Amino acid sequence: MRKAVKKKFVTHVKLRDLLLNTGNENIIENAPGDYYWGCGADGSGKNMLGVILQEVRHELSQIS
Repeated sequence: MRKAVKKKFVTHVKLRDLLLNTGNENIIENAPGDYYWGCGADGSGKNMLGVILQEVRHELSQIS
């Protein structure tokens, strides 16, 4: 998943700019039914997609 997310933002400049413009904000995948990739219905999910997006954002900010 991490490789695919990074490829998406490396390939699409407009999306990369949108991601970088989030600064240092936490990114929460609002997926009430998903407790692994998202926040889950009660906010106790692992939010792994949000974590990956934040990691990719950090990497891209180092090379931009």
